[in-house]
Amino acid sequence: MLSRRRALPEPTPLFFVGGLLLAVAALVGFGVFREAQDLDRLRATGMHTGATVVDYRVHFGKSHPSDDVEFQFFQANGDPAWAWLEVSHHSNLPIGKKIELIYDPAKSSRVASADGRPTPNTARDLGVTLGLVGAVTIALGVYRLAQLRRAPSNR
Repeated sequence: MLSRRRALPEPTPLFFVGGLLLAVAALVGFGVFREAQDLDRLRATGMHTGATVVDYRVHFGKSHPSDDVEFQFFQANGDPAWAWLEVSHHSNLPIGKKIELIYDPAKSSRVASADGRPTPNTARDLGVTLGLVGAVTIALGVYRLAQLRRAPSNR
C-alpha cells in the first residue's frame, strides 16, 4: 500500500515565515509591555474619583466580546469630564452604576479602573498567537531540515 503523505515544503521558507511571525509577536509584546507600564504609572500617579456609567457599546472582537463604557466624572477642579474605557463583557456595568476610576489630570480622557477590573487585551492575545504559530513553523522547519539530512542523496 502506498503512503500518500504530504511533503513538507523546503525548510528555508518555514524558517523565514516563522522568524517573521516571531518578530511581529515580539513587536506586539513590546507594545503590550509599554501599555502595561503606562497603566501602572497612571495607577500610581493618577487622581482617584467616582464615576458614573453613562453609555456603553458592545463589540465583538475575534476572541471575545467586550464593552466600551463611557463614564462621566468630575475632575479635582470640579469640571465634568467624560472618558471611554474598554472593559470585559462580563463586567456587568449598567448605565447609572458608579465605580471608582483613576484619571490623568493632564489628560482626563486617560482613565483606568481603580478596582483592578479586568480589561480585554486583544493585542496580548494576538502576540501570543503569532508567537506560538511562529514557534511551530520554525519547529516544522527544523523537522524538515532533519528529514532532508537523513534522506539518501541522489548523486
